[in-house]
Amino acid sequence: MVDIFCYLYKAMKKNHTIVWTAVTLLAVILLAMGCQKPQEIAIPVVVLHESSVAVSYNKAWMVADVVNDGGGEITERGFYYSKAGGALDGQLLVEGGEHFTGVLPDLLPSTAYVCKAFATNEAGRGFSREFTFTTMSDTIPLVDTYEVKDITFCSAVPSGHVLSGGGQEVMERGICYGTEMRPTIEGAHVALGSGVGPFECQLTDLQPETRYYVCAYAICTKGVYYGDQLAFDTKVLPLAVRTISVLDVTASRVKAEGEVIRDGGYEVLECGFCWGTEHNPTIEGLHIKASVGLGEYSSYFSGVESGQTNYMRAYAVNEEGVAYGGELEFVPYDHFIPWTNGMLPGWFSVSPDHQVRFSQGNLQYYPDDDRWRFAEHQWDFVGGKCWGEGIGDMEVGTVYANGTKCDNTKVGRYYPGWIDLYGWGTSGWNNGNIYYRPYDFASHVYECASYGPQGNYDLTGEYVQADWGVHNAISNGGSRQWRTPTAEEFLYLLTERNTLSGMRFAMAVVAGVRGMIVLPDDWNESIYYLSAANEFCYYSTNTITGREWLAVLEPAGAVFLPAGGARYQFTAYDGVYFDWFNNEDPIDHGMWGYSVLHYSPFYICGSYWTSSQFLGDYSAGVDNAFALKIVAYDMDPLYTSGFIANRYRCKGYSIRLISDE
Repeated sequence: MVDIFCYLYKAMKKNHTIVWTAVTLLAVILLAMGCQKPQEIAIPVVVLHESSVAVSYNKAWMVADVVNDGGGEITERGFYYSKAGGALDGQLLVEGGEHFTGVLPDLLPSTAYVCKAFATNEAGRGFSREFTFTTMSDTIPLVDTYEVKDITFCSAVPSGHVLSGGGQEVMERGICYGTEMRPTIEGAHVALGSGVGPFECQLTDLQPETRYYVCAYAICTKGVYYGDQLAFDTKVLPLAVRTISVLDVTASRVKAEGEVIRDGGYEVLECGFCWGTEHNPTIEGLHIKASVGLGEYSSYFSGVESGQTNYMRAYAVNEEGVAYGGELEFVPYDHFIPWTNGMLPGWFSVSPDHQVRFSQGNLQYYPDDDRWRFAEHQWDFVGGKCWGEGIGDMEVGTVYANGTKCDNTKVGRYYPGWIDLYGWGTSGWNNGNIYYRPYDFASHVYECASYGPQGNYDLTGEYVQADWGVHNAISNGGSRQWRTPTAEEFLYLLTERNTLSGMRFAMAVVAGVRGMIVLPDDWNESIYYLSAANEFCYYSTNTITGREWLAVLEPAGAVFLPAGGARYQFTAYDGVYFDWFNNEDPIDHGMWGYSVLHYSPFYICGSYWTSSQFLGDYSAGVDNAFALKIVAYDMDPLYTSGFIANRYRCKGYSIRLISDE
């Protein structure tokens, strides 16, 4: 380059007429130096593997590779073919990548053909060299590989057909298979008799999620003949679940553990436990959803048959169906002495000079035969089908009737099951208002004044029969008089009462049910250690098994108030809802313009009616009454320092009765 510039300089000194020529030449040189020619795309290089070609009397199997794509994208690949001596006008386009195969169809027997592979990119079409082959005579045996069916993760059923022996004896026929293309009898194969005709076999011990190749074969007098090759993929390992254990067995409630160990290639939509008194229970009978997805899970369930052998196994559901774990058996039985006449042993001060005792469980009602009872265990609550964003489709509660899970949303005059959530003042005594029966519910929130005594009255005095415990005979409540606590009594019980240990209540999970433990006046903290006494906190702060409760805490006088949810009925459009929230995030219903509810991070809501429309001199109003809030809503105004809230009378809340005797 330096020599070129020197030459131009000397030439310009001698002759100015070549100046413009020099300038032009210099510009061309500089342009050439500053620009690089883009890389050119070449035509693909293709090789046809002649040694891999297989030929029958009417087909030929070709195998080829694109050994160099020329720097471009391969957009087409395939084979040209024709009879020898003719124009290559037959074209077969195939799918594939660098490696591709194809079957030339409808060939004539005993005929010479020419074939070449091709691949196309932006630069054009590249070809392999031509390959000449001759099809076999149609007097040779004709073998067809028919299909592959019933494919599982470890097995498949291929079939074939020897259509003709071609004048030869068919001494053996069968199926060749393997994970490499073009399997032969030198590898894995299954012999399936002799002679012409159809045949099939079941291949077993295959590997899951693996591609296999099969072809039919026939061993004849003059050699071995093969049908077309077919390919299939075995499925993934199926959905699998195991039953780990059954724990904390009581007469009404059991804890079980399971694990989904394989999802079968699909999302696990549901997993849980099914149980019954017959072997191999299924989800067609009693069952409970515990979780979704892979991994271990556990759940409590009720509805077991006390004193009998029960059978339980884990289950899981995906798009393909249901899988079950192994079966475990257990015998539900409570090792404790039942309390006499429904009365628990502990004494509780509800004022400075008065003590009461609690019933053995929440009040339950069976509408179909107008029957009242106390729950068998303190943790029992009816619950129902959950409603609300983020909850999903699930049933909660521990109470069954006639082998069916009871549900508070199905409340009605002839409902053949138990309910335990009631509007205020619905003892069944006609107090002169519209709604007074335990199965009544309003059609709109503005009808809440239609519950209980009309106006501002407590469930005492002339309206004492509106109290559930006063008006009704309770089947397991003995002959003693029961009543509903007042708001002031609940407030004193939980905030002012003096006890031997200084402990009045604690949040807890008992037998898998969340709620509040209320401790008797003479509670000794050495009986059972409870954390965070007298504090609203997460229920799981104290976790107690059913057996521990029955053997230790209940005999010592402890009371458990399960957080049993709430029932809502506001309009005919909205229907009946049961709220029971199983998450720690606030939930915005966004449904009723006047009532956007935000729930505090305590897993679950629970409320108990009092008999009070007054708290001191303060009236709740004709639409409302006072209730004990086990968990207060974040946005609700509380009219006391923490426990008692002013609530619509039409809401369905729990009832726990006390006795002064």
